[in-house]
Amino acid sequence: MKNPLYIYLSLLLLFLLSLFELENIWGAETKETREASPQGPVVHFIRKDGRLVRQEQDLDRDGDIEVWLYYVGEGIDRQEEDTDNDSRVDLWTYYLKGKAARRLDRRVAQAMKEYRTGKLRPIASLREII
Repeated sequence: MKNPLYIYLSLLLLFLLSLFELENIWGAETKETREASPQGPVVHFIRKDGRLVRQEQDLDRDGDIEVWLYYVGEGIDRQEEDTDNDSRVDLWTYYLKGKAARRLDRRVAQAMKEYRTGKLRPIASLREII
């Protein structure tokens, strides 16, 4: 049985993260603008202070959203994509300072492969894997 303190702290952390996410992404949205683009319809969600929070794109013009872009500050924080048109996110891309974190993505994919095959190696710090 797991330590009850560990469970309570985990639940508290999840609750606090969900509050932060709601405030930064959904709770502060006030304006929705739509535009047509060559890639399909685009919907922008803008906060009261004029900052872009989220952008949704319907790439194949079927009425379902395929790409979600989330912004923090002036740059893209993450991108989510539905690649097989089942209305579920299949691909996540995270950005560091507005650029796709491809090196980190490769490291995570490599670590997941090692985890699945049981070939894990101990590390002293996160600097070893980044």
